[in-house]
Amino acid sequence: YKKRFGLDIDPDTQVCITLGSKEAIFNISQAFVNVGETIIAPSPGYPVYSGASTLFNEAKCVKVPLRAEKDWLLDVDECPKGARMLYINYPNNPTGATCDLEYLKKVYGWCQENNTILCYDAAYSEMCYDGYQAPSILQVGPDAIEFGSFSKTFCMTGFRLGYAVGHPDLIAGLTKCKGQIDSGAPSFIQRGGEKALSLYGPNGEAPECVKRNMEIFAERRRVLVEGLRELGYDCAMPKGTFYVWFNCGEPSFDFTQKMIDLGVIVTPGSGFGESADGYIRMAVTEPVERIRIALERMKRGSYQ
Repeated sequence: YKKRFGLDIDPDTQVCITLGSKEAIFNISQAFVNVGETIIAPSPGYPVYSGASTLFNEAKCVKVPLRAEKDWLLDVDECPKGARMLYINYPNNPTGATCDLEYLKKVYGWCQENNTILCYDAAYSEMCYDGYQAPSILQVGPDAIEFGSFSKTFCMTGFRLGYAVGHPDLIAGLTKCKGQIDSGAPSFIQRGGEKALSLYGPNGEAPECVKRNMEIFAERRRVLVEGLRELGYDCAMPKGTFYVWFNCGEPSFDFTQKMIDLGVIVTPGSGFGESADGYIRMAVTEPVERIRIALERMKRGSYQ
């Protein structure tokens, strides 16, 4: 954080090592949200945000729609005042949208005014294109918690290693909750993560391995977006993540079933919230050659 964002972080009081970022995103609500209180989650959004409120602590979840005309940025003016917790996520899953520091300042200010805990999911912070660099919510102020993941940046998905960084009170609550559930990430995996972080340059430059991976993802992204546009879909070029998000022009599940019949695996937007029905998420996690095959099958409407 010192190299990347210019922030001084106390590792003893402001950092919690997690089993990937997913469990921390869930456990922070278990630590701080009580029965009947409200969690605000974006729609479309990572399903854990809304599930965190309803599975065990009987809280309420208010889903605030993200809209294409607002660049998929959550509008805090649409959020109910008095909520206990707000989740936001940029670069965004599933839309690939990004935000700047000015946007984060607005969200942070709203949370301060409403005494709402701000949870910032930054799992894709290093997966950016075209010169864009994702900011940290902690660059705005200390009263928030941010979640990071080695799964995306360093392709360490199966290792289950992540972290939470933020206000000492939030980290203490998360750590107390986690202490009743797991015994921490294995030390040898943490050493691998430590080595990965040591590869950052002195001024926060991304490691060469990350740069190479992003060059590969960028080319795949270009091929997929251009191919979808040629097929007539309105598809924006994402600035972050390894996802491509587009309007399929019909119910998401119907389109997904058609793609399965073609041997093309996509994710229905409705899985990220009812407001995203009619949208599809595709991932550029396959080589360009296989992406071209998928596009050709979509063009022909045939598996062969």
